[in-house]
Amino acid sequence: MTQKINKTMVSRAVIKTIQEERNPNTIQAAHVKGYDSPGKISVKGVDEEYVPDIAAIFDNSTTVYSIELNESMHAEKWRVLSLYALKCKGNLYLVVPDYLKESIKEEIKEEEINAGVIYFNT
Repeated sequence: MTQKINKTMVSRAVIKTIQEERNPNTIQAAHVKGYDSPGKISVKGVDEEYVPDIAAIFDNSTTVYSIELNESMHAEKWRVLSLYALKCKGNLYLVVPDYLKESIKEEIKEEEINAGVIYFNT
């Protein structure tokens, strides 16, 4: 029986890796009990507000993570999160299954969005 991947499962794995490799002051996570949810993020000139799936807060920076599990491209959301991360001296990472990696990389390149892509095998 195959298990359906969801944002809670992926969030837990990402949080574990962040804690082991980066040692942040605080982690906020929208889909995992026991963590405060990251706040809504907006930028001037864009009406929408977005909540990242995970935020890792360090002394001098904040890195945000957006987990993308389907083929929908959310360029405006990624742009807002990327600008916020840049303002906070951090980065935006899109966490995606391996079968979406190439199409997501193409989209962020086309849209000129400053984001890294982290992928996991399915």
